[in-house]
Amino acid sequence: MKKTALLLSLAFILLVSAGILIYSRFFQQEALTIWRIIPEQAILVYESGNCESCLSQIKENPIWLSVKEVMVSTKPGDFKESILGSITGNSGWMSSLHLTQRNNFDWIFYAPADFSRKAAMWNKSGNATNTTREYSGFPIHEVKQHDQVFSWTTIEDYWIGSFTPFLIEDVIRTYNSGREKSFEKEIEAIKKLPVVRNDAGNLYIRYGGLNTLLNSFLTERYGLTLVTANTAALDIKPGAPVNLSGFSLVDQASNTSLLSHFAAQNPVAFSHKRFISNRSLAVINYGIDDGLAFFKNLPLAADSPLQDSLRSLASIDIQALFAGLGREISVCLLERKKSETGSVILIDVKDKRMWTKALDLLSKATERSDSLYTEPYGSYELRKVDIRNLPGKLFRPLIQGFDQSYYTILENTIFLAENPADLKRFVDDIDQEEVWGKSVSTNQFLESTLLESNVSIYFNTPLLKNMLIQHMAPSWKSFFTERQSIFSKSGLGAIQFSNLNETFYTHVIIEPSKSESSSNGNTAAHQRVQVVMRASVMSSLFSVRNHTTKQNDIVFQDSLGTLHYLSPEGKTQWSVSLDGPLAGDIKQIDFFNNGKLQLFFVTPGKLHIIDRLGNYVSQFPVSIPVQQPEFVNVIDYDNSKRYRFIISDKTNRIWMLDKQGEPLEGWKPKLTDGRLISPPRHYRIQGKDFIAAIRQDGQAYLWSRKGELVKGFPLSLDMRPEGAFCVEPGNSLSGSVFTCVSKDGIKVCFTAEGKILSREPLVKATVTDQFSLVEEKSGNGYLVIRQNAKRLTIFDDDGRELVANDYVGMNKVDIRYYDFGSGKTYITVTDRDQDLCYVYDGNGNSLTPSPLDAAAVVLAWDGTAHILYADGKTLTIGKL
Repeated sequence: MKKTALLLSLAFILLVSAGILIYSRFFQQEALTIWRIIPEQAILVYESGNCESCLSQIKENPIWLSVKEVMVSTKPGDFKESILGSITGNSGWMSSLHLTQRNNFDWIFYAPADFSRKAAMWNKSGNATNTTREYSGFPIHEVKQHDQVFSWTTIEDYWIGSFTPFLIEDVIRTYNSGREKSFEKEIEAIKKLPVVRNDAGNLYIRYGGLNTLLNSFLTERYGLTLVTANTAALDIKPGAPVNLSGFSLVDQASNTSLLSHFAAQNPVAFSHKRFISNRSLAVINYGIDDGLAFFKNLPLAADSPLQDSLRSLASIDIQALFAGLGREISVCLLERKKSETGSVILIDVKDKRMWTKALDLLSKATERSDSLYTEPYGSYELRKVDIRNLPGKLFRPLIQGFDQSYYTILENTIFLAENPADLKRFVDDIDQEEVWGKSVSTNQFLESTLLESNVSIYFNTPLLKNMLIQHMAPSWKSFFTERQSIFSKSGLGAIQFSNLNETFYTHVIIEPSKSESSSNGNTAAHQRVQVVMRASVMSSLFSVRNHTTKQNDIVFQDSLGTLHYLSPEGKTQWSVSLDGPLAGDIKQIDFFNNGKLQLFFVTPGKLHIIDRLGNYVSQFPVSIPVQQPEFVNVIDYDNSKRYRFIISDKTNRIWMLDKQGEPLEGWKPKLTDGRLISPPRHYRIQGKDFIAAIRQDGQAYLWSRKGELVKGFPLSLDMRPEGAFCVEPGNSLSGSVFTCVSKDGIKVCFTAEGKILSREPLVKATVTDQFSLVEEKSGNGYLVIRQNAKRLTIFDDDGRELVANDYVGMNKVDIRYYDFGSGKTYITVTDRDQDLCYVYDGNGNSLTPSPLDAAAVVLAWDGTAHILYADGKTLTIGKL
């Protein structure tokens, strides 16, 4: 009896359970949510928050307004702006972002179904026309005004709209296909993590789609292939900086995403900031606390052929090498000329001897010449490993690139670069303390970021702007060129990931720009300071670096022969009477190799070195056997501060003097049998030193540092060069190219091997055209000048016309070209016959509504462009 009752009870329970299951499966349908109808191809989804004050702050934030201008592209008062205002003013709305073409995207907007009543009112607004079509049983309403079309429909309890009609069809297909084809399925795991509801909203991101979105802005050549993680959910916080925080998820069983390589690593502090150059456009910092575990997570660990190939070159224990890895690897992106970029890699190591020994062995094994490449540079020694993509072979996918690797070491950090010039400039910045760790503003920003992380991407938007625009797809390049103010609203930024309980805490912060650039468009020099001197300015104006204040001071000689040193505010710091006129330029040197700078200059028969306070360095001035100096230059072969002073005079001689002003063997003096067009210059090519000079009659010279002519020189150019010459040093003599231009319009390029590379006639506008070459102030490129009676025209080194001036004609001009980096390029044209100056940006836009009254002009940069110009006794200091 008991057994029968038990069986009956079990049967009853089973019947009830089956009934509930059948009812819920066939009779009770699951309520539809917005997430269920968002197409799976969505890149990201924005879910609006319920904090009205937070939303108001976001709408007023200049950076978010810039993001809106890019991502939605509306114009005040137009049809699109009106519709978006209606949607975003509604509660409970959401939106999803979708790629619509290779270089374009659009949004789908979602709201409660009762929003359709408001949407129906658009049909009656202004001159809008409306139509209705059907797709898969759903009516799609379309409202058109001018060239803008907005489509919308309703599905059960939800209203859906978009400015791209086929995206509405995607939503309907997603609804009909079920949850498996929705974005909700894609982010199923991340949606289980908590998010803040009472804020400005939440972002749900599919990183694969985000990678595609970023590529939509770029040309295919610069496409990104790295996916950081799988998905992310981020809270949007109100306030002045853009501030997002949340979590990112990775597939722990797969190494397909960047963060998966850090699954076994604890977050690490960013100590490399003490080495990061202030010129860095962006930095990727990787934090590692277990080198061996990190190695086992890299592709190299499973690539036995690659390990064998490295061991075949040198006897190295790769696992032990990674066990001796330190806590950080940083990749610093740097700008070269014309938006070309290079990078310097910093590798922190615990076992410095093991790593340097391994690199030295690889260097010796791959050296292609008879002698090992080593180059002393100040307190550093540069070496080379001639293995293509060595950093990529070791650290893929974190690092890629480098045809060859030049390296040096400081403390326990190895520095690698593809180009020795990049490496030299980087360690120069470290020695001069021009680094993030010594920058007050950068440190203040870094304090607002995660202090410990595994992956951090730091970027400086103002510095990065020009490089980004140059690498964009044509349509976006045009868009951002016309709207460069979008970038000017952002300053430093960081995207960070920190390993936390099998997820990665994610933090994004972008601070507002401290000062928006005023160099876009036509602007006059403002914030001017005028100083009236006792005598007229006679020499050029010189901007010199103050090693104490890090600002640019001003030096010049007046008509009475007095040298004046002024602060940026125009206050005279000191004056020294000289016994003759300045010859050539004033240079700055670090005579005592202690980080303090002095002024070096030459007058007839005298060599002068004066410190920042106006005191002569001991034993100076010294007498020299050069009574008619014309051009002056300073040489520091290996950054050791053992200076050499090279002077050419008007009697066709070149003198090389040591640090104390004594003539050097081989240069006592060097006869050239002709006047030079510009100062002799020093170049270092593959660790060897060369001195270059070109005569006015077209004879080119290249000497060794001992004064011996290099094979192939002197070289006859068969033309009379006008202006200066420009050199693009390469990694070999054949790859180092000199360029000069003749007065009658022939551009000649020749190599450091003494071979003519090309001879190109320049385009003439009239038969009387005269040409010349102007080198950029720091040697970073050149301009070609064409003059005739009607117009002065300036071309860049690619032959693109930049400036056309109809007022100068054939007057004598002084043209200067400045490239301060990151797109901050300027050209000054001073009409010496009329004492008028015209100032242009690098695109040829005039920066002064009328020419300046000036006989001498110089530009300076200390984070802002400054203009200094003199007219008679009046010196003017201002900003551009």
